[in-house]
Amino acid sequence: MDRSILRIADHLEIYRLKTGEYRRINLRVFPHYIPYIVREQTLWVLAVAHGSRKPLCWISRRNEAA
Repeated sequence: MDRSILRIADHLEIYRLKTGEYRRINLRVFPHYIPYIVREQTLWVLAVAHGSRKPLCWISRRNEAA
């Protein structure tokens, strides 16, 4: 997970923008992923989410970081 966070920080916009205006990186431990947004050069990690168990439960956090 730490490597993924560092990769995001080094390449903020390398991952495709998803519907809902967030980006995500898949972790090596499938099906986990990290959704994040970038606002004014600040990286907001929204969650470490499981792709099958309530995969969008973190979506309301996106509005709080905006």
